Amino acid sequence: MRKVAVGIPFTLGFTIDFIDQSKKQILMIESFFAAKGISSGRPSFRCGAWRLSVGGIRDVKTVLQRMLPHLCKKGVEVAAALDYLRGISTGNEFQAILQQQVREGNREKVGKIIDLPWTRMEGLKKATKFSTNLPRRRHKLSKSEEDGLVQQYLTLKIGQRKLAKANGLPHAVVRRVLAHHGLASERYAH
Repeated sequence: MRKVAVGIPFTLGFTIDFIDQSKKQILMIESFFAAKGISSGRPSFRCGAWRLSVGGIRDVKTVLQRMLPHLCKKGVEVAAALDYLRGISTGNEFQAILQQQVREGNREKVGKIIDLPWTRMEGLKKATKFSTNLPRRRHKLSKSEEDGLVQQYLTLKIGQRKLAKANGLPHAVVRRVLAHHGLASERYAH
């Protein structure tokens, strides 16, 4: 298990990675998860080993709960993760346990430590409050502005990113307009 994400520093995100040199073993784990209704990523081969990841909170909780009775050295870490995911402990308490596991030799390292003096549930509330206060801005272009972008794209034969920069727009807006006109898949030399 590894700490992988920080959601606008209010909560910790989790992914469980299963790693083995045998592709057959990883495919068996993937099949087992599918039979149990647990979503996982597709197996991938990196750094000489096959990997399978479980990342959705519901699925992470399910896997951790079912594995906990069968674990030895990772049991403390998994129990702490479940406490955090259930809203029993704070992010700081969870990270302190990970650091202790490193000192005891049960874990190799811990990612960047961030200050999370609240539970996951409190963090989710803070993140929601924070995100609702952010200004939303979706670039809305007029028909003539869209037509002008398409014309520039076709005549200048420049890439989408350069076109976006030249017009002071995000790349996503240019991509959306070109896709709307059936041109997003065409590529010209940058």
